Amino acid sequence: MKLAQLAGQKRIIICAGSGGVGKTTLSAAVGAHFAAAGRKVLVVTIDPARRLANSLGLTHLSHSPTRIEPSLFGGGESFRGELWAMMLDMKSMWDTVIERYATPGNRDRILRNSFYQYLSTSLAGSQEYMALEKLFELRNDNRFDLIVLDTPPTSHALDFLNAPDRIINLLDHDAVHWLLKPYRAAGSTGKKMLTAANSVLINGLARFTGAEMLNALAEFLLAFERMYEGFVERSRRVKAILRGGDCMFLLVTSPEDNAREEALAFRDILQRQGMPFGAFVINRVVTAPGDPPPENALPGMIRESLPPGTSGPDPLSVSRELAALSQLQQSLARRHARRIRELSEKAGPGAPLFRVPVFDRDVCSAPDLRRFADVLFSLDS
Repeated sequence: MKLAQLAGQKRIIICAGSGGVGKTTLSAAVGAHFAAAGRKVLVVTIDPARRLANSLGLTHLSHSPTRIEPSLFGGGESFRGELWAMMLDMKSMWDTVIERYATPGNRDRILRNSFYQYLSTSLAGSQEYMALEKLFELRNDNRFDLIVLDTPPTSHALDFLNAPDRIINLLDHDAVHWLLKPYRAAGSTGKKMLTAANSVLINGLARFTGAEMLNALAEFLLAFERMYEGFVERSRRVKAILRGGDCMFLLVTSPEDNAREEALAFRDILQRQGMPFGAFVINRVVTAPGDPPPENALPGMIRESLPPGTSGPDPLSVSRELAALSQLQQSLARRHARRIRELSEKAGPGAPLFRVPVFDRDVCSAPDLRRFADVLFSLDS
């Protein structure tokens, strides 16, 4: 089975995996392939390294979708659709959500709040939450018939599914309600909130956190309260989208143990939560070289390859180095084959698995990306 058959007419393809396994390149390649085939595709990346922009011949991507010129990929009849790309700006997305759903009075209070500045730029899990908020927004954008989401570059792949729930639970935790009790009791007396609060525990906590920070946190939570149910409802609806038949997860990994085990754990969670697992994509697989020529024939072959009248390096030394490199590649290829076999056995029968060979250079231009896509979509699972 080919990857194009698995993807079919999916509306959403999510590329997930631990950091450094090539999710961004794979997302761009999937988008380029289906755009060339005639679909209107938007690739959304959260990769701050801007590798997607570089591979598409751009210096940068913005928070708004940018159409990619087909001429970068050769154009003509070989590119029949549209390819768009954008890089999610976490702060801009948080501001958009607050401006859209908060009442005018609360909106200004939240946007100016110092704790909100931390939440919208630095708090762990915010990227993942906003990625799903953006997916919720784009799901109904009729300009695109396929959205490819490149998930945040987290150290653990599972953070993508778990972090949004952590954010919501954080904002509705029992400790939050305990913290807010004295502030609610203080009311709008015009005094500083912490001064008005008569809780010994709160005042004691302020010694360690600072009264200003504690006030900012309480002020944000009080302003946010009316929005909380809306966040929970959108999260519920996003999960319904992720469980839908027009969504598919591609789990990107490498032959290395940690990435491989994370991919398996992610697949198990998808299955438990009723979310559609599509395939494992194992990136940067080393394959065994072809049979080398006899070692005693290498020096002569090296001499024949040199331009006339040049001596070049010592053919015997070069032949020994080439033989050593060939043995190293064979050893690495055997190790990768063994680990992929173990992944396949743990995944169970019927789990699609695509092996993408390691390329001779990084994907850093549109022609490189098209070449990568051609290889990816020619593979059999």
